[in-house]
Amino acid sequence: MKNKQNIRILISDLDGTLLNDQKRVEPRDAQAIHRWINSGHRFWVASGRGHDCKQLLNTDDVFPEYIIGSTGSTIHDANDQLIYRYDAPMHCLKGIVDYLTSLKYCGLMLDNVHGPTIDPTLRYGIDTNHLVSDHIHHDLSTMLDARRLDLSDVSVLKIFTVFSSDPLALQARDYLMDHFDVTAYHADTNCLEIVPKGCSKYHALHQLCNMLDIDLSTVAAIGDEENDVMMIDHAGYGYIMASANASVKAHADHIVSNVAQAIEDLLDGQTID
Repeated sequence: MKNKQNIRILISDLDGTLLNDQKRVEPRDAQAIHRWINSGHRFWVASGRGHDCKQLLNTDDVFPEYIIGSTGSTIHDANDQLIYRYDAPMHCLKGIVDYLTSLKYCGLMLDNVHGPTIDPTLRYGIDTNHLVSDHIHHDLSTMLDARRLDLSDVSVLKIFTVFSSDPLALQARDYLMDHFDVTAYHADTNCLEIVPKGCSKYHALHQLCNMLDIDLSTVAAIGDEENDVMMIDHAGYGYIMASANASVKAHADHIVSNVAQAIEDLLDGQTID
């Protein structure tokens, strides 16, 4: 049985956990985070989102000490400095993209793209406008057509894909993990997040704790999707949102309806050193 009495850090997923359907932090959650920090604790974020995490959260007066982005591909500090980037870019990128684009009604977005002719502030997608627009987290007008890229000349740390149906997404997940050296997470209905094997929110959290000489048992994690499970399993204590599906909920030490409930649970009766 995990012990929450030693928890000093809370790390939270964003979409479906800390952010509501309007991509905002509820006032109750923001107030609870302030209380958590003012009680001598630390607050971090782990998201599938890329570089827009900080701006979104700061709009609602939430300022994480560290942000794990792109499903574990990067870690930024409070000053927006990149302190970690996963160093094993996705292999067989062309094969992965060729497979995905062969599927009917599949849109994809390349995230964390680097190369000699790449502008790292932009994102690249294929057939995205009619599928990805309801799922992505920034203005589509900044997205360039990935078919213009020489895929042998770039590195990509995440592919976000949206399918016309959930069965098609699950079929693609099985194929990708059988044929390529990647992990494909069922991130939301009809969606997959594809990252290199060994890249995950948990692996980035483990890296961050090592960098700061922090015991992972002092970290509580909260999330709602498949890509949160490993992080929650290895944390000192794990919260799952009530909106999560049953297979994800099975990994919870405690099920909550919002981040505020997790913080209230942690602070209840806890003695601060």
